[in-house]
Amino acid sequence: MKGHVSAIDRAHDDIAAGDYGMARLRLASYLTSVGYDETLLRRLGELSAAMRDLCQAGRYWIGSSAEGESVERAIAAFVRINGGDKRRILTALPRAVQRVAFETLPSVAQARLREIGLEQSLGRLPMPDDQMPMGWRAWMGGAISVALGLGIVGIFVVGIGTVVYWITMTLLGG
Repeated sequence: MKGHVSAIDRAHDDIAAGDYGMARLRLASYLTSVGYDETLLRRLGELSAAMRDLCQAGRYWIGSSAEGESVERAIAAFVRINGGDKRRILTALPRAVQRVAFETLPSVAQARLREIGLEQSLGRLPMPDDQMPMGWRAWMGGAISVALGLGIVGIFVVGIGTVVYWITMTLLGG
């Protein structure tokens, strides 16, 4: 397609223009659409570190093979901001990392996530709502709708019955 510019190309243009925030936004959005991509995670970590946002850098680097003192410092900041709580850490991870099978991660990332206790949690999160089969929430919503509908019909029937009774009693003089 002529004139088509990819998200990665636009992010490179943003970086060249000094707009790291827009570059990170584009790449994070792209990561959401393509799923787990180790190169994108590393790049998002680098961008976040360049923006002096250690927590975000750690958020991206934790699921990548990135190594080094600055990487470990950023990951520690990410874990600390989430109180070291594995549930909070899991929900704060990029969706691409949350949904990937633990065994497919680079060994460095596996070691980090195992240390936190997340090896059993990755790849087991529910699908996005638009891909989710009818679950208990949808069933509950349907049940509530049916109950409300039956209640309204019941009130209508009682109302009609009352009107018919009133008319009958008036006509019969009772």
